[in-house]
Amino acid sequence: MPFEIQAHRGNDPFRLKRLLVGRPTTVELDVGLAPEGRLLVSHEYDLSDATGMTLDDARAIAGETPLVAE
Repeated sequence: MPFEIQAHRGNDPFRLKRLLVGRPTTVELDVGLAPEGRLLVSHEYDLSDATGMTLDDARAIAGETPLVAE
């Protein structure tokens, strides 16, 4: 039976790249809306752990690996 291997918590470019080395099926990212309207990757609802990486940045880094934005 096939199953999905989903990586989680890649909220900065370096962490995301490390997750991708494991060749997951998908990467789940938590996304929050910054005051200026940008979609920032951040696990915390108040964006306290945001590194400035946008959802577009994450998509560029992930390449062909699908992202699941939450």
